[in-house]
Amino acid sequence: MADIAHISGLVATGQHPAPFEHCDVVTTTTHKSLRGPRAGMIFFKYSDAIPDIKERIDMAVFPGLQGGPHNHQIGALAAQLLEVNTPEFKEYSKAVVTNSQTLAKTLQEKGHKLASDGTDNHLVLWDLRPHGLTGSKLEKVCEEASISLNRNAVHGDASALSPGGVRIGTPAMTTRGCTTDDFVKIAGFLDRCCQVALKVQAEKGKKLKDFEAGLQGNADIAAIKKDVQAFASAFGYPAANMAAATGLKGKLAALEDFISMQNEELAAQRQEIESLRNDKSNPEHYQAQLQELKKMMVSDVQRMQEESANATSRSRRPRTSACSSRSRRSRARRPRCSSRSSASSAASRMVEEHMGVD
Repeated sequence: MADIAHISGLVATGQHPAPFEHCDVVTTTTHKSLRGPRAGMIFFKYSDAIPDIKERIDMAVFPGLQGGPHNHQIGALAAQLLEVNTPEFKEYSKAVVTNSQTLAKTLQEKGHKLASDGTDNHLVLWDLRPHGLTGSKLEKVCEEASISLNRNAVHGDASALSPGGVRIGTPAMTTRGCTTDDFVKIAGFLDRCCQVALKVQAEKGKKLKDFEAGLQGNADIAAIKKDVQAFASAFGYPAANMAAATGLKGKLAALEDFISMQNEELAAQRQEIESLRNDKSNPEHYQAQLQELKKMMVSDVQRMQEESANATSRSRRPRTSACSSRSRRSRARRPRCSSRSSASSAASRMVEEHMGVD
């Protein structure tokens, strides 16, 4: 079994080896390098060893874990998988890996240590222990400077509660349009944050509470934040750039044309209905249509009244023997016709009042 939540987008585009030939079950989320909605997928392989694997997985998901299918997520995932199958998304995945390697190389050039001495995918795992820092402290400094990253354990950590590193991903900023030159600048921002963390720790001590207090009103952090926001504001957001970034402009234009055509047809139908209402040249045809509509409405109202009356009589009918029930039904048959007749006339009056006709 393999979980490829982080690398599924790279696997789908051939930027990372696929695990399917080695595994019976492969799981993944869909909102990381696959760049889809927040959801998940499970792949399985039929085999003699587990002949009922499909049933086991289906029952574990529903009703075991999930309350029901989320159709909006399923639809969003289908749309995203369609995009993943485009040449543009493959180029995006290549750029993600290239940007990640550029970021890793630049951090190393600035004297920082990385787990595995580099990266082959979309993530950089930065080992902060040589600096005497924890991942939690650098995460706090970056957060104050408008940089989002996560503290992360590195090999050799005594406890995951005090992780010795941070992880940095490149898919988000690559989606916004960053190139290798931009990631060199991002590495510069991260290096500055590290230097601030070292300075604050030297002044306030190693306790996280004291360290966080030393971040308040820090002029160095304010300067980094200003530079980061000025840099990031030059790039658009994924929703704004989606059409240009993935080659979907033509499809969006075709959809807009279709919607416009539908709106024109609706407008034409409304105009035709309005002209019929205002046309007094053929009153006989208008009256015939009105009477036909009246018959249909009367029939519907009458049917609903009869169903309501029958339901009421069934709910009130006492339990009796077969003989007495039969005699009751024979006695009740005669007034039913008059009841139907009165219901019909009442329905007719209701419709006439509603339609405003004599």
